[in-house]
Amino acid sequence: MQTGVPEAVSKRVRSNPGLIFSMALSIAAGMPLFVLAGYWLDRKRHSEPLWTLCGLFLGLVYGAYEVWTTLKLANEMERVRKAKELESEGTRDSHEAET
Repeated sequence: MQTGVPEAVSKRVRSNPGLIFSMALSIAAGMPLFVLAGYWLDRKRHSEPLWTLCGLFLGLVYGAYEVWTTLKLANEMERVRKAKELESEGTRDSHEAET
């Protein structure tokens, strides 16, 4: 099944439950916070549903931003892991050549 998510990213996210939890928590905490703030403003200003919808939109933007930063961090962690892996392979090859 094609999801539109690159396979490397999909594997990385599935192999790290902490990333999944972080993304879910960002969305679950941010969305209600912005919606409730919008609802509160609507009640104060008698402008229902304008601010609630603005809060919903801001919550979605915040959630998307947090997911993006989490995936960016995961990519950086993967790059560092691969660099260390290549470095250790190079060190191992040089030790083998010496013996």
